[in-house]
Amino acid sequence: MNFKRIDWSNDFKRVGSYPQVQSRSLSSNSEADGFIGKFILQKAPLDAIIPTGILHKKAKFTDLISASAQGFSLNLLVSERLGKILAASAHYGIQFFETSVILPSQEHEKCSLLHPYAFGYSFIDYKKSEFIFMDAKDNKKQKAEINSIEEILNYKFPYKTIKESGKSLWISKLHLIDNIDIDFFALNLLPSGGIGFFVSETLENFIIQNEMSGFKFVEI
Repeated sequence: MNFKRIDWSNDFKRVGSYPQVQSRSLSSNSEADGFIGKFILQKAPLDAIIPTGILHKKAKFTDLISASAQGFSLNLLVSERLGKILAASAHYGIQFFETSVILPSQEHEKCSLLHPYAFGYSFIDYKKSEFIFMDAKDNKKQKAEINSIEEILNYKFPYKTIKESGKSLWISKLHLIDNIDIDFFALNLLPSGGIGFFVSETLENFIIQNEMSGFKFVEI
């Protein structure tokens, strides 16, 4: 099955401004222990504090919403109807939280915040994919020999080791295995955007058929 990475539309005729949500309601305390932004790349508690986004005055509300405000980065903000579709799909490693976006009219539009906590390393074709180390000091690239999920985990965790070495691991060329039985998952280690969300061709077609807005689908 073919997969594509989903990305936010930057067509201003369709989204109005980019990112669409640039601020959040101050009713959610970002300093609280349960704030979703404190659970980067890990599972969050079910009662995590989820921010309410504020739609930029020039932005249009779409099903996939670009958001840069605190608590939204490394997560995915979507409309309620898209959230229901993705939650009903065969997904892996993603939590779904209810939230809303405040429109310029001050109405609240129901939304879902998708929080990735586990990544589809087992879906990577390690024989065809390529990896690099990136030096934080001078951005020099060095080929990394990664042949299994175990080697990824050994290099990637704990993060303290990477900070001490000054090197980070990236997927420079991604190939996925055949016969993935999941329709929606996330991968990190992507230099083009940190975390990528991937959908199967089946789910992509369903999204298109339901005329979901704010999307573009990127070939891997």
